[in-house]
Amino acid sequence: MTPLFKDWQPHRHKKEYLDLGQPLTTTHADGAFVYCDNKEYIDFVMGWGTIILGHSDQGIARVISKHLNEPLIVNNHTDIELGVASTLSNFYNGNYDVSFFMNGSDVTTSAVRVSRALTKKKKVLFLGYHGWHDWSQPEASGVINQATKYSSSLKHAADDIYSEIEKQADQLACVILETPLKVEKARDVLIKIKALSQKHGFLLVFDEIKTTMRCGFAYGRDVYDVDADIVLLGKACAGGLPLSIMLSDKKIGESVQGTRLIGSYWGSPMSLHVFEYLFNLSQEIDLVLELESKGINFKNAFNKMFMGHGIPISLSGHATMPVMKFDSETIDIHRFYKLCFKHGIYVRMPPHCWFLTLSHTQELCREAINRFGRVAKEL
Repeated sequence: MTPLFKDWQPHRHKKEYLDLGQPLTTTHADGAFVYCDNKEYIDFVMGWGTIILGHSDQGIARVISKHLNEPLIVNNHTDIELGVASTLSNFYNGNYDVSFFMNGSDVTTSAVRVSRALTKKKKVLFLGYHGWHDWSQPEASGVINQATKYSSSLKHAADDIYSEIEKQADQLACVILETPLKVEKARDVLIKIKALSQKHGFLLVFDEIKTTMRCGFAYGRDVYDVDADIVLLGKACAGGLPLSIMLSDKKIGESVQGTRLIGSYWGSPMSLHVFEYLFNLSQEIDLVLELESKGINFKNAFNKMFMGHGIPISLSGHATMPVMKFDSETIDIHRFYKLCFKHGIYVRMPPHCWFLTLSHTQELCREAINRFGRVAKEL
């Protein structure tokens, strides 16, 4: 690759990442492997979590091949768009309207605009990561002061969440949060936030983009029995093709006009064909149960191996999307990641320490544990 400018670096490969041995470019990928700079890596990032069945999955490839001669984008709705919308509406018992977008930042920002249009209020409180747009990154460089004025992050402690919501309730358009994953007392927290939203007239938005497919298609509803006003899906739902989805309570669509939410590539037929395939597959084979079983086994083996070496590194969190935890006072994190790349393990380091995507066979999971074992011996 020839740099366009002197000292050019791609934004995803800052100097500190390259110093760790993270490869600059990927040439090809297959299953759970990526091939970068003439080296094979077991991939745990999987396109930032968009690849759930593995790279170059044959089922997805067949779907794409089948529809290659169809229009990639059209001027109006398509049969597949209406079909997927109907499927999702039925899945949510007909309580939601369905809209299609391109990515997570698209759909979260659209939900914020809809909330502001409906409530006629401006303030947004959020919990978790919701994309790169100004409202969700109010402290980022280049963001104007107005963004900071009208959006802010909630603290994680439940009592702090309640008090902050109550304090700003009269200005609130919505509270948007990543649906917690089997967190103790999470249901009680969500029920109380839902009650506050009904009392004060703001919308409750569940951002289920990361958990889509990994934890089903209605995590907040199915696990906590809480219905949000808006539910957002995305990430792995189209097998690496761009797609995100907003499900909004029908009363919203009946009340909100003039939001001008439109994009050239929203509702891409090819993405929707792949979504349809993955949605049906997830229902046929209980993909969540399969991923949970694999994740539990991998977490246990990973934690046992590092504990056996006396190294305070572990996997925690939901079994379908575990996250590495470190004792930063005793572990040289940079050296750990450098050794991972050395031994052919592709992971992400803080501050973008991504959950592990386990698109791996059991045999490959065992090989990954062996490679992590070699890392532990050198650490």
